[in-house]
Amino acid sequence: MTKHILAEFGGTNARFALVSPESPGCLEKLMWRPCSEFLSAEQAVAWYMKQVGCTSAAAGCISIAGPTEAASYRLTNRDWILSPERMKSLIGAGQVEFLNDFEALAYALPFLPAKNLTQIREGLAVPGKPMVVLGPGTGLGVAGLIPKGDSTFTVVKSEGGGIGFAPEDSLERDVMLCLNRQIGRVTCEDLLCGRGMVRLYGAVADVLGAVPANLTAAEISGKALAGDDELCARTAMAFCHILGHFAGDLALMFNAVGGVFLGGGILPQIKGILIESDFCARFEARGAKSHLVADTPVFLIEDEVPALIGASYWLIHQLSA
Repeated sequence: MTKHILAEFGGTNARFALVSPESPGCLEKLMWRPCSEFLSAEQAVAWYMKQVGCTSAAAGCISIAGPTEAASYRLTNRDWILSPERMKSLIGAGQVEFLNDFEALAYALPFLPAKNLTQIREGLAVPGKPMVVLGPGTGLGVAGLIPKGDSTFTVVKSEGGGIGFAPEDSLERDVMLCLNRQIGRVTCEDLLCGRGMVRLYGAVADVLGAVPANLTAAEISGKALAGDDELCARTAMAFCHILGHFAGDLALMFNAVGGVFLGGGILPQIKGILIESDFCARFEARGAKSHLVADTPVFLIEDEVPALIGASYWLIHQLSA
């Protein structure tokens, strides 16, 4: 049987897989490349099809880091415009669906293997209840999953990263004042992403009267993990604390007693710091509403291709509808 082709275009990497319609959870011929190696999404898909010897597919699903409500789609952090008609022609399929990357990630939540989840906060997920996924990567993604009671789900897409940053301690208040002078209104996404970590690092240095080095987010994380740079360590810890506050707000917003899931490319790299931080304390500090998240578990997604898994199941649902 002809396979389905799946692709995910994030702000940094492109990931691909083939899947048989009868086994949507069994991804085959997984491959990835940096988006920077290609001039367009079409070129990237053509490269993958050539690599795996695929000349056509029965259907396709493509998830992108950007909105999918227009006739053509643009990646938020890359100057690519994707045309559904061009993609159909390239893949040779009558149906090619497009999803936002966190929309696809949300669809994957009920199907992620337990071995690829690390429980960060204790609690017991309530079956059949809302879940929420958030994740700092190139940007800050958010989506909710609402079970419909008949083994189907509704995903609520969100621009939740645009929520205003709410400082919780004196360092964060000074950081917000520092960034407010630089960029005006400070959102959670201004801090909780790759570029945000660099921005946070500079602001923490300014507040502490330190001289920041010219470091990338990966270098800040690496030095924090190595324990040989106090400024990087303070930055990574503040990053996790702010993330905990944001995740707790989302748990209330979506009534996510089915579980809160952490995705994105950054957190698996700083897993040790995340676990040691006050993430959980910040998550549960909801004031008068704290009881509403008292039993809500938080999981770190460590599956490398969760969005492809979600895209696969969603495509099967669309084809059978």
